[in-house]
Amino acid sequence: MFGFFSGLRVRLLGIVLLAVIPALVFVIYTRLEHRQLVKKNVEEELLHVVQDMVRFHGQLIHQTNHLLFLLAEFSEIKQARYQECTALFSDLIKENQELLNLGLADYQGKIICSALPIRQSTTIADQSYFQKALKTRQVVIGNYQLNPTTNKPYLGLAKLVRNPAGQPTGVIFAHLDLDWVQKLMSKEPLPAKGVVTVIDEKGVVLTSWPEPQQWTGIQNPEGKIIEIALAQKQGISEASGIDGLFRLYAFRPLDQGNPRGFILAGVPTKILYAKVSGNLARNLLWLGLATALVLAGAWILSSQVIMQPLQTLIKTAKQLAAGNLGVRTDLPEGKGEIHELANSFDQMAEELQEREKILELHNKIMVIASQTTSLEELLKEFIREIADYTNCTALGIRILQRDGTIPYEAAQGFSQKFLNLENRLSIETTDSEKHLCSKLIKGAITPGTPCFTKQGSFLVNAAGQGIDGIASDGRNRLDTLFPLE
Repeated sequence: MFGFFSGLRVRLLGIVLLAVIPALVFVIYTRLEHRQLVKKNVEEELLHVVQDMVRFHGQLIHQTNHLLFLLAEFSEIKQARYQECTALFSDLIKENQELLNLGLADYQGKIICSALPIRQSTTIADQSYFQKALKTRQVVIGNYQLNPTTNKPYLGLAKLVRNPAGQPTGVIFAHLDLDWVQKLMSKEPLPAKGVVTVIDEKGVVLTSWPEPQQWTGIQNPEGKIIEIALAQKQGISEASGIDGLFRLYAFRPLDQGNPRGFILAGVPTKILYAKVSGNLARNLLWLGLATALVLAGAWILSSQVIMQPLQTLIKTAKQLAAGNLGVRTDLPEGKGEIHELANSFDQMAEELQEREKILELHNKIMVIASQTTSLEELLKEFIREIADYTNCTALGIRILQRDGTIPYEAAQGFSQKFLNLENRLSIETTDSEKHLCSKLIKGAITPGTPCFTKQGSFLVNAAGQGIDGIASDGRNRLDTLFPLE
């Protein structure tokens, strides 16, 4: 595994991937920001829904309260005239659809008259709102409960009734149902799979939207949101509903002063964040495509610009290591580190080749020195090997004689006329200081002169190649100005 990541191209692609990380972090961060924004907007919408319902519920309570106050003053109610109050109650519930029933009970709780048909033995003596109404002059409110006959939830309100003499004679009561929840939600429905649930203070489902028949009357359903609402009373939470679906809920008491029931509105989180997830998937897809294009471009570019020159360098280095000193990268001229490396490599190879040639020349000279038996033969072999090494067309060796002359003891490439002329050179002549060879022998070198190097040797040009084409007087003048050694 580590061998795979050791490749230069893989590392370059890794650098590209590292450059993509900030973009990936930005996409994820944007998704989180978008999710929070969507959640905030839906929270506000859900809060608006439950607040509207609580407000509407409060208006119903207020209107019913006012209605009971008025009815308690009617003479047919005070005198408990059965037919007249029955007709009055029937007309009122037709005009007020939120009223499930209106009725009058005597002081013992037996119902005297009612908008809905009743049995003669029907009593409300055991109802909390009846018992509270006997103790106060105000309208009292009971708790939400289910009608055992119809399984419909209702809220009981009651007001003590006194006869014209001021004596308490009975209790007028009203039952409010929760059908208004269905009516309100049909006008302003929530998004798909959105629900509204109303529960009492014990967690019993009083009604729900959009399927009231399925859930009404269920006690302590498994939904986690019921437990949260009963504990926190008011707030926002993500939890499972009574149908097991995970939702974002907003919940509040139906009556803030007396939390006898709670209303919960929720939207499935899966649907809520579907658009956010879709945007994230789309952004990740585009980022993936862009990354793939960048990686492909980096792969191709690295192959052309980096890997091919490097492979050429590696191949050349292997050939050089195998002993082929004449190998070169032959990379075109260019700028950049790789081209500088290639140029340095070629220079190194050239220097190694040059050193190899020098070592080879040294070895040959050592072999020649060990095998030859005469000085003449030795010098000729030296001349031949040095000429091969330097590719010189004319080369000669002078040796200082006892009489001061310095003739060529071995030469190659010079004409015989030139040798005859040059062999007369002597360090004893008056004008010998003009000749470079004489100066070298006497040690009278001047490094400032263009012909001399700092180490004491002198430079030789190729002027001797044309010596035969120059007249004898011209050769004498040339030899005086720049001796052709």
